[in-house]
Amino acid sequence: MSRFTQIGRSLPRNIVHEAAKYLDMAGIMEEAEWVLGGAIVLAFVFGFVVFVISLFGTSWMAVFSQPFASLGEFLSQFLGGIFLFISVEVASFVFVAIVIYAYLLVQMDARRRELEGVLPDFLQLAAANVRAGLPVEQALWRAATPEFGILSKEVQIAMKRTFSGESLSDSLTYLANRFNSKYLFRTVSVLKYGIASGGEIGEIMERTAADLRKMQILYKEASASMLMYVIFISFAALIGAPFLFAVSYKLIETLSAVWTHIPATQGYSSFGLVSFSPPKVTADDFRLFAITAIIVTSVFASFILAVIRSGSPRDGLKLLPFFLIAGVGLLLIFIGFLNGLLSNLFI
Repeated sequence: MSRFTQIGRSLPRNIVHEAAKYLDMAGIMEEAEWVLGGAIVLAFVFGFVVFVISLFGTSWMAVFSQPFASLGEFLSQFLGGIFLFISVEVASFVFVAIVIYAYLLVQMDARRRELEGVLPDFLQLAAANVRAGLPVEQALWRAATPEFGILSKEVQIAMKRTFSGESLSDSLTYLANRFNSKYLFRTVSVLKYGIASGGEIGEIMERTAADLRKMQILYKEASASMLMYVIFISFAALIGAPFLFAVSYKLIETLSAVWTHIPATQGYSSFGLVSFSPPKVTADDFRLFAITAIIVTSVFASFILAVIRSGSPRDGLKLLPFFLIAGVGLLLIFIGFLNGLLSNLFI
């Protein structure tokens, strides 16, 4: 037994079972205890490294290298260091948990899309095998051909459990739990009910396959009708917002430079009801605000587009890195372009 497994087994069983469920749906065959133990060790080591780097990057080392005036000062600095270490470790555990959870969600959705793309054809082939006189488990086994990809592998594993003595109902339940797909879950539920009630399994499979095809066609038509929304949101997040922020940044930078050339005695002037004064926000402050706003906009845009395109906000995790890099990158490119274009104006 590895150290990771020992650490994972010290966790509450409900956490281990929940992690095992996510690992199954993501197609990861490792034990949940081993994965959880490895994640805990990784988070602790990562937090410790960040804590050490933060010590050398701040004045903490200089503080502890000097004699303390009193015991109270020493305790204050020592407790401050402990609080910093605990804070960094907690943040590290949260960060590692979010990264692992996001990775599992991406893997689960990838498997779900691959499954749902071939499920109607698989059911059609299995129905033909049933109508040819094969038992249900044999029909599913023979329908699991390589062109169905991951579905074939999982069906073969499930049917091997049936051939080893497990009931067909339990094997189908195992198959449904290997994917995060409501379509597969409903299909398995219908098959189990048909088998228990003695229904015509071949006809059930054919009707289920036809219904799945109709739903996929309707889904594609709905996605096509949302194309204009996708284009608008993408343009606003990747082009519009970075360009407007770049123009505002250049305006603040130019006005600040102009006011530095005005004598202090003439720095504030008014004309009627309109008064003029230097910008209260510096160009560097606005650039930081613009980058933060672009990041927030990119996060919301990626998840909104994921819901429009696929109906699942989890797909936004795949779009998020592209939106973040493209949004911030285009902001800096636009700022550099405007600096070069307007470098000789006003200043």
